[in-house]
Amino acid sequence: MERRKLYLSTLFILSLSLMVRLSAATAAENLSKLRVGYPSQTGNRAPLWTAKEKGFFKKYGLDVDLLLIRSGTITTTTLLSGEIDLAANNPQGLLSAILQGGDLVIVGSAGDSIPFKLLVHPSITKPEDLKGKKIAITRPGALIDTIARSLLEKLGVKPDKDVVLISVGDLATQDAAFASGSVEGTVETEDNILAGYPQLKYNVLGSAADLGINFVGHLFAVRKSFAKEHHSKLVAFLSAYTEAMHYAKTRPEQTKEIMGKYLKTQDQRILDINYKNYILENPHRLASPDRSDIEPVLEQMYRRDPKLKKVDVGEITDGRFAAEVEASGLLKTLYGN
Repeated sequence: MERRKLYLSTLFILSLSLMVRLSAATAAENLSKLRVGYPSQTGNRAPLWTAKEKGFFKKYGLDVDLLLIRSGTITTTTLLSGEIDLAANNPQGLLSAILQGGDLVIVGSAGDSIPFKLLVHPSITKPEDLKGKKIAITRPGALIDTIARSLLEKLGVKPDKDVVLISVGDLATQDAAFASGSVEGTVETEDNILAGYPQLKYNVLGSAADLGINFVGHLFAVRKSFAKEHHSKLVAFLSAYTEAMHYAKTRPEQTKEIMGKYLKTQDQRILDINYKNYILENPHRLASPDRSDIEPVLEQMYRRDPKLKKVDVGEITDGRFAAEVEASGLLKTLYGN
């Protein structure tokens, strides 16, 4: 009798375990796949990482692959080719592709103003000292280039005339060029410099935020055909991102732990400045594609190439998905009135 009871008990446990596994497999099969590409490991990606780590994507029925591509330009071309479904990318590359006829549309904005600063050699103490000096940027037309030109103009320094802008390819090479002294200045965030070169001495000659230069850090874009065919996926993505942002704003220690995992650091100084810059000081609650986030970037692009003005701003964005998230009452549930 005891042997029979043991047998039945074992059989019940095995059956229950099999049911749990089958249930989990069925749930996984019911999730909709979404491939999301992004170009850099910086703190402004924290809501994306949080949505993945804390299960917000799964809560809204998505199985999301977050793919680090390490180049804004390549992220855009990868989106255009269909190798990813959605890009969380800097505005310059996305908007440039759209203005030149690329079949993309902006469906959301992270609302984050990246805290770029003009960092210079300690011997440089005022804008006039920059005359004839070299400033490192990533690529012409990229976000760093746009910010650098705006910062220099605000300081009364003429890009390409008073200073030489040196294109080096990517942020890592740009930081290395500045740290080695092969250029006298760069436009970067202090959290990035602190992470790579904690002992580096430099002066801050100008802050983009202090000078009223507030370019959004990244936008969410998809192919127009994807927006047409996968409405529910985009609403789910923006809902998950919205909930992840709320989590990040209200749970600093847990969010910094997630940041540390992706940034591969436990340095509290780096985590604190990332959290402050990209979460606490980001006023956005809903990732809607606001014109106010896009128009400053377009203005800079039009100045460089007036022919780009032929595209109407209304054709660049699609706010239906964010509007549906707002209509669902999610913001009220998360933040109250």
